[in-house]
Amino acid sequence: MIWLHWEADILILLYIVELLFLLLLAGVKSLFAAHPPKETESDLATVSNATLSDTRGSVTVVSWLPPIYPRNVPYAFGITRRILWLALVLTIMLSTVIEPLQVLQQPVFWAAVVALVSGHLAETVTQYFDHAEYEQLSPYGVLEPPARQGFLLVMLLLVLGALLETGIGSIVALSILVSVKILSDWAVYHVDQSTSVSRFTRWLAGPGERDTADSCATQVPVPSEEPTARIQADQRTVLLSSVFRSIPKSLQKQLPLAGMAWLVLLITVGEAFSALQFQLITLGLILGAFIFGTIIEAGGWYVRYGGIEYQRRGDRVVAYDRFFEIPQWSTPLNEIRNVEVASGRLADRFTDAQTFSMTSGWDDNDADRVIGPTADPDTAIEKFSLPVVTTAVAPIRRGPAVIALCVPLLALIGTLWAISRASPSLQALLFFFFVFPVVILISQRIWKRAYS
Repeated sequence: MIWLHWEADILILLYIVELLFLLLLAGVKSLFAAHPPKETESDLATVSNATLSDTRGSVTVVSWLPPIYPRNVPYAFGITRRILWLALVLTIMLSTVIEPLQVLQQPVFWAAVVALVSGHLAETVTQYFDHAEYEQLSPYGVLEPPARQGFLLVMLLLVLGALLETGIGSIVALSILVSVKILSDWAVYHVDQSTSVSRFTRWLAGPGERDTADSCATQVPVPSEEPTARIQADQRTVLLSSVFRSIPKSLQKQLPLAGMAWLVLLITVGEAFSALQFQLITLGLILGAFIFGTIIEAGGWYVRYGGIEYQRRGDRVVAYDRFFEIPQWSTPLNEIRNVEVASGRLADRFTDAQTFSMTSGWDDNDADRVIGPTADPDTAIEKFSLPVVTTAVAPIRRGPAVIALCVPLLALIGTLWAISRASPSLQALLFFFFVFPVVILISQRIWKRAYS
């Protein structure tokens, strides 16, 4: 291996890059998974309470690719957190074993990366797309196998961490990486070829098609008669609401991701940059994460609610999605209860629109629904026979509102001042990346009290 320049350091970093790329590739592949995941699924790659997770329909971007399902978007973007978490943990664990900067300067490493990436891309095209594997899988089934490999790798490194500090630490780390890869490949083969396998082998191989795809996805019942009433979501209010909602959400979700990426860069290649260069990189990570996160959050909210047209068909209310040309949900009028004006929507107050929140269904089939926002709430009440007690909106309580706005704003100003200095302290940066999102979360809780 030494004669071929395949040193242990190169192989270790190569295996890590391959695993991270497989996670990234799985995120892209999950966009095309045709089956929705089962409601009972709960594991490493599960997404909950995401804006688009229950959205029906699909969109074809280009003719030579299968359709993309909006419900899979939270899974695809959610894998970013797994990638950065795994990259950070492995970087910290293996920082005493290898010198990443020296490895990254060797052409043989990049040649191997290109070969690995090309091979996995070719396999994806031939197996996943040409053989239409996406038709049989859910996003959960696509993302779980590489996520479980990463989890097993971290656990083994934790258990055998003491050996990494010895003189043969690089050999130990390489042995663990190779063992996980061989064991994972063997588990997949063994599950495919045998009907009797251990629980660990089945877990490591990942969920199969029958374990992930919900082939019994219920259809939305829609009466055949034409709508007797139509109310479209007010576009201006939906857009404004998406902006108001996306800014704190982006700060809360994306700053920790930017912080993990920043730590990985600091540990691996930080010494290759001057203080000014790394400060510019830090600023780029912060702005990039914020802008990207805001666009994703705002876009997801608008796609979910901007195209909804609420229709009355016979004795049912149908939420028809004009973007995807498919009904998202429907409910009988006599099952609608607990209807009230959603007072916690700031955008509604700016545009004089109203959104009605309600509960539909009974027992295990009940669900929280909304109709709106609409600029003509009286018509909505009349056309859909909504049992609303009052349409009056309670005023915002100024005390909690001022606290909720001032606390994060002051924390933001102070932190930005601290990190914009010529030599920003590590504590200030860590506070901004990992503590400031908690301040945002607490402020959101206080803000909700302003409406109660």
